[in-house]
Amino acid sequence: MKKVLQLTAVTLLLSSFPLIAQINTPILSDDAIHFNVQHRFNGGEPLPTEMITIPFNVNPLIPLKENFCRHLKKKNRPAKIDTILEWVLPESETQVLGYLPPVSIKTNIDCKGVGKSDLIFPAYRRQVPKQFGRGVIDWKGLDAHFTFLKKFEDLTAAVNIAGFILKEEDGILAKLGKSTFHGQFDSTMTPTQMAGHISTFNLSEQEYYMNLNNLEFKFNTEKSAKGLDLGNFSVKVGPIDLNDEDFASSMTALVLKAGSNVQDGLVNSTLYTQINNWILPTPVLFDTVPTVNFVGDIAIRNLDEDVLLAVRKMVTTENSENIMNMFGETMAILPQLLTKSPEINLSNFLLETPNGNLKVSASIKIDGKKVTSLEESVLRAALQANLDVLINQKLLEEILAIQILTQMLEEHVTDEQKFTESELNFLKQQAKNSSKEQISMLISLGLFVTAKDDYKLDADFKNNQLILNGKIIPLPF
Repeated sequence: MKKVLQLTAVTLLLSSFPLIAQINTPILSDDAIHFNVQHRFNGGEPLPTEMITIPFNVNPLIPLKENFCRHLKKKNRPAKIDTILEWVLPESETQVLGYLPPVSIKTNIDCKGVGKSDLIFPAYRRQVPKQFGRGVIDWKGLDAHFTFLKKFEDLTAAVNIAGFILKEEDGILAKLGKSTFHGQFDSTMTPTQMAGHISTFNLSEQEYYMNLNNLEFKFNTEKSAKGLDLGNFSVKVGPIDLNDEDFASSMTALVLKAGSNVQDGLVNSTLYTQINNWILPTPVLFDTVPTVNFVGDIAIRNLDEDVLLAVRKMVTTENSENIMNMFGETMAILPQLLTKSPEINLSNFLLETPNGNLKVSASIKIDGKKVTSLEESVLRAALQANLDVLINQKLLEEILAIQILTQMLEEHVTDEQKFTESELNFLKQQAKNSSKEQISMLISLGLFVTAKDDYKLDADFKNNQLILNGKIIPLPF
């Protein structure tokens, strides 16, 4: 049934496009999808059927554009094109999937080359034979609408998927609810904007279960004046349920947002993460299932744009497999990167738990004015770092106790159920006592200081000097 899932995923992707690329020598393989395609122009006689192949590792829009343009060179405009795509599957896959319904495409192009296409991949239901797992494939259907300018530039796409269900005898193996996707592509068929919504997605296999609801995503990309790819994206999904044999977790919402920009030749990037009502697996010390909330920001600033362009060129060049050459080239441009004072910042990191909160902020920066060489002493003098931690006393005790008890259990048995309840309670109490002893030791060493109901750690490194909680710490250099 795993093969069915893989092929279905490919089907969902490729049936979203109105054009199919031609390869002169088609070869059936697991690394490509294959079709027989036939076009009819302006209601005339159908063109000869072509066997076409689209490799999975190639952006399908590029050969698709070339194929369609090749046919249009031989025809006058305006043009109406009716296209039928018939799936070509190996016999082994046909025995499982049966014969997939053909994909139909209707395309209209005016005298200026401006056009639109409507694609339909009909609903399909298949009872998988007993010898291949005895399941049901229930494809609810797909329709898509495309618009484009001359030579298929500025392509836009709107795709609607009615749903998909894959059943086994024991229940549903995979389910995709109603989903919509929108996209815009430039003249090279590179996506510049994408957005989508998936109402629900479920996966279930033996003891594993995943349930995603209301997944929404957006992203856009653009090039800087020098040609560096920049972009912004956001993802929001929830509620989410994850279950495994020894694991169960859920959250009401997960939010990710990222973006990048260029200012005065320097690239800045940010990543924001938010998790709401995250129900963690119950640790052995918790009496109730812990629910936490998390939020955090990461920012990377002051990366030299020219250096990033040079790195991209090194990675994409034909000689990129020569690791030694790449290492030498990287070391040659590294000073240019460091002299622009790059930095990484972790801010607004907040973890809220039933046993109190954890707040963290941190930063690492290179003072570019001090980078005169790549000598270790020079780089160390240019390094600036900061770490501020504020953690509830009860929360720190709980975290350390869980780590200690876990180590105890691993040293004695592989299954904690081998302990009686009284023995396990005794080990728990030992772990709690050891946790308090470790915290007392950390305080005596000056790593933490008490701040009301919290423990605090403030560390700063600058000018080859480390200050921890207001005290200078001697360093071995």
